[in-house]
Amino acid sequence: MNIEINEFYPLEVNKDKSLVTGTIKVRLVDFGIDLLGIFVSKKKNFWLFSLPGRSAKHHETAEKIHYPFFSFENRKQQRSLVTEIRKKGRVFIEQW
Repeated sequence: MNIEINEFYPLEVNKDKSLVTGTIKVRLVDFGIDLLGIFVSKKKNFWLFSLPGRSAKHHETAEKIHYPFFSFENRKQQRSLVTEIRKKGRVFIEQW
């Protein structure tokens, strides 16, 4: 998947505690799409990237469910997108 990380919008940065939270803007080059609102959280050496979506509880099991606002029908494309965001997002923020 060909992506570019265009912006990092920090919410909190604490270099002493190695803590970063914010969102990033990703350009899906092959599709001409900008994907905004990808949540980023870093605590020490653990990075979390979360695609924008909404959370709810399943009406029968009461389990928490995440409904993404954007996803590919093809699972391989979706996995490739998330993998590239993790790789390139981390590098972009570390250089920021």
